Amino acid sequence: MIHFVGIDFEFRESKSGQVEVVCMVAIDLETDRVYRTWLEGRKPPRPPFPRLRKTILVAHAVAPAEARCWRALGWKQPAAWIDTYAEARIRACGGRPDGGFGLLACCRRHGIEAISSDEKESMRDLVLKGAPYSEKEKAKILDYCETDVRETIALFKRLSGG
Repeated sequence: MIHFVGIDFEFRESKSGQVEVVCMVAIDLETDRVYRTWLEGRKPPRPPFPRLRKTILVAHAVAPAEARCWRALGWKQPAAWIDTYAEARIRACGGRPDGGFGLLACCRRHGIEAISSDEKESMRDLVLKGAPYSEKEKAKILDYCETDVRETIALFKRLSGG
């Protein structure tokens, strides 16, 4: 049986261009189980969710973000990725809608409630400032990451007719 997991990472790049993974949130689409993992300075041997060989990961803008983080952690590749960014572009048939294809713009275009652009920018700035993070900041970053996953899952369901 194929298993779908929505996923998002927060990360920054070092001055040498290396990916520095901060955290990951994954949500099992079947059970709605949430996996929140603080990863800064750690490289666990595998992701926290089971069934990787039959798991399809769902994310937004996979190539520039999630796949890079996955590789930086050295984890075995999942069965496949579904990229809601690519799916939204396909549905636009070559057009460029107002707002482009970022997660927030795609969500709004499809009637999905999403955080504000200001909130997203503020949280990105917090991630990019780098360590050390307070416990309160870590919780805020994980909450923000989970919000991105929930928005991505909602977009995936809307785009796939689910």
